[in-house]
Amino acid sequence: MKYAWSINEEEYHGSEGSREDAIQAAIEDNDLEPGQKVWTGVVVKEPASYYLKSARHLIEDMQERAYDDAAEYAENWLTKVTPEQESELELSLHAAINEWAEKHGHQPQFYTVTDTVEHDVTPADVQALAEAQ
Repeated sequence: MKYAWSINEEEYHGSEGSREDAIQAAIEDNDLEPGQKVWTGVVVKEPASYYLKSARHLIEDMQERAYDDAAEYAENWLTKVTPEQESELELSLHAAINEWAEKHGHQPQFYTVTDTVEHDVTPADVQALAEAQ
């Protein structure tokens, strides 16, 4: 698990190995003093495929486009896709998108932050940083 830090509870930075490391990074990067606040939170970094709509949406889009091309002749196309087939398509799409994103360097480099905790910088925090340097 990785942790990010913020000094304003809005913009988070870093990807540290622990909350304590995130606090130390915030103190170091911002010359924080005892009494100032730091927020830490869990980094949630999703793969490219996370941003894909579901296989159901893709099937519906394909059906709509087919109807636009062939009208009533395409009405019944893909209407008998089973839940198992849809799930298989979903897994295949996710695998293909993630493989493509990895190959071309398009995996997201951004993240969201959850489970935030407010921390008051203490003299011990500042001293620990000084000793580590």
